[in-house]
Amino acid sequence: MEDEFLSNDIFVSMMRVHGGEILDLLIAENINFSIVANLEGVFFEPPLPDKITRNFRPMIRFDLANYTLSSAKVYGKMLQFETGFGSGHDIIGTLVSVRLESILQISIQNEPIFLNHSIPKSFAEELEELQQEQKEEQKEEKLNKSLKAFMQNPENKKLFD
Repeated sequence: MEDEFLSNDIFVSMMRVHGGEILDLLIAENINFSIVANLEGVFFEPPLPDKITRNFRPMIRFDLANYTLSSAKVYGKMLQFETGFGSGHDIIGTLVSVRLESILQISIQNEPIFLNHSIPKSFAEELEELQQEQKEEQKEEKLNKSLKAFMQNPENKKLFD
């Protein structure tokens, strides 16, 4: 398969939507499942301490059952659920948010039911594009303000009549 097709925005979007629909159904039916996700698209609130995150690999697996499953919900382009890290009295609770396009696999009892072969833009690329768009919007705003100020002067207005 060509990377160009796998990174096509439409294909990436289709995989995200399809994965989200499967997650919605599993949650609605209260079926335990696991996901494997690209760590780049996983966020923790509050952030986890370094003593936990330093052991993470580029791909991370989450098993959703019991309380974690009951707290799970698909919000727009994210899967969110509450979970704990650690053991015994050292458990740290956190809200996990996973970008749907970062979910590579969904499994029930270790049997894959969904595989995502799309290659989404990295979070860094997306952030860079968003920042570039904001810069362009700010530039356009400044230009519009300057033009408006210029047009306030009746002498300048005559130039465009």
